[in-house]
Amino acid sequence: MPRYLLAALLLAALPCLAQETGFSREEIRTMHDFGVRMALEGERSPYVIPADLDPGRLVQAETVSFHGLDLQRLPPWLGRFTRLRHLDLSGTQVKAGQLAPLRGMSVLEHLDLTGVPLFAAGGGAADMDPLWGALRNLRILKLGGTKGTAGAYGTLGQLTNLTHLDLSGNGLSDLAPLGLASLQSLRTLNLSGSALGRLDPGLLPPNLSELDLGNSRLTAFTWRDGLDFPQLAQLKLGGNPGLTIDPGWGDVFLMQRLVALEVDSTVAVPKGWREKLIRPQLDAFKQAQPGRMAAIKAGCFAMGEKGQTHQVCVDAFKIGRHEVTFADYDLFCDATGRAKPADAGWGRDQRPAINIDWQDATAYADWVSQVTGGRYRLPTEAEWEYAARAGTGTDYWWGDAIGQNRANCDGCGSRWDNKQTAPVGSFPANPWGLHDTVGNVWEWTCSAYDATYGGGEKTCARKNDAAARVLRGGSWLSYARRARAPVPFRVRRRLPLPQPRRAARPGLLTFTLYDFFPFSLVPTLQRGNAARALRDRSGRWTRSARTCSHAGAWEPE
Repeated sequence: MPRYLLAALLLAALPCLAQETGFSREEIRTMHDFGVRMALEGERSPYVIPADLDPGRLVQAETVSFHGLDLQRLPPWLGRFTRLRHLDLSGTQVKAGQLAPLRGMSVLEHLDLTGVPLFAAGGGAADMDPLWGALRNLRILKLGGTKGTAGAYGTLGQLTNLTHLDLSGNGLSDLAPLGLASLQSLRTLNLSGSALGRLDPGLLPPNLSELDLGNSRLTAFTWRDGLDFPQLAQLKLGGNPGLTIDPGWGDVFLMQRLVALEVDSTVAVPKGWREKLIRPQLDAFKQAQPGRMAAIKAGCFAMGEKGQTHQVCVDAFKIGRHEVTFADYDLFCDATGRAKPADAGWGRDQRPAINIDWQDATAYADWVSQVTGGRYRLPTEAEWEYAARAGTGTDYWWGDAIGQNRANCDGCGSRWDNKQTAPVGSFPANPWGLHDTVGNVWEWTCSAYDATYGGGEKTCARKNDAAARVLRGGSWLSYARRARAPVPFRVRRRLPLPQPRRAARPGLLTFTLYDFFPFSLVPTLQRGNAARALRDRSGRWTRSARTCSHAGAWEPE
């Protein structure tokens, strides 16, 4: 090749080379001094580049971050980063009209404009559509807190490769101008902090897996025939207390992948959604249930206090090894739409469920029967005492002395004494495998109170029978003597008719389940309430009971 031709070719290439390596030493030092962070090709985490970085390496930058810098306008050299894949302008003060240099970043995949006042007064009008048309490779776009109207953002539907879009905190009231329904690849959409009112979900991308509509002033989540989000797994609707969800969404074949839902307690959730959300927990619950029951052989025992016993025989049965936990009871509430009882600030999960009345306990047992296909109920008083004694004739199943740290009561020597409930199974089981039959929480039985032991202790009261029900076992604040197995300490108190969505009342209890179940109910025993029901006659603590009225409108039959 002639030398003059080679020289001509080199001269022609010089503008391209200058553009490719077009950063001066002074510009690089400015980037360093002002803390601009970058990641070059093959690097994962951005850092402040050295002041003496080779300009030839700088063109390899794939990430540039101005996050948190007091940037009022884009620097003139930003447009030379044509290989950028990630640009972070979050927290800066640039305006929408200044974003034109970004149009040359055709391989850009991630653009973060979070908190940037793009459309603030004085920023001038800007047509965003040319920018989106040039950035068709975008996968992630963050526009949260940029405070624009739907029309100001242009047609985001051009960004057909988007998988993540954040429009939170912008008070958007109309989604139609955005063209979101065209975003077939979008998986995550954040519209929290909008002002949507009555939302037509048909304006949303159809293949979402995560959708956040929290605190968006939603009043209605409508449905129409043919509308579905088959990939949606997480839906956030919290912070919209006046929301109405169209019952059409409850169809069992819609949103089949939904596994997480956030919604205010005041909002009615379609039954189909509730069933989808708790399906994995229900499966685990059914599989675990047989192992939670202790098999009790048939037998006879001396029931009652020493000197006042009578012989009682019971058939074989199974009974819960410990009280019903909040974890299981909350699952019941989620499945049935019931309000969850308060936990007194002690925690839930593996602590015994408290603030539960007899109707609640009975409804839970009915629900377990329905879910598992077995036959569950509360135990009779005789069954409870037989299982609690575990073949012993002493005051407690381990002996006549309360000892130390064998139970949770006032004087039992545990760290929970007279303070709060203990997690179930915190103390050794009796010889037949039952935990916490002494103290911790009072336990419901299915028997009506019979002061003379005339046979009622061996049978279950009918649901519509207003007779007093029997509690056994004592609680975390019972004196040790009152928690003895032979002495059935129960709370007597008449209640008004319960309401379907009542607040938790002081003095209510918890329970243990019985395959046939004992329910442990923990009375808070406040002054002038349940505490007054405990009486002392001739130095002996006598049996006491609780009277529960029924509300047939909500009690399951």
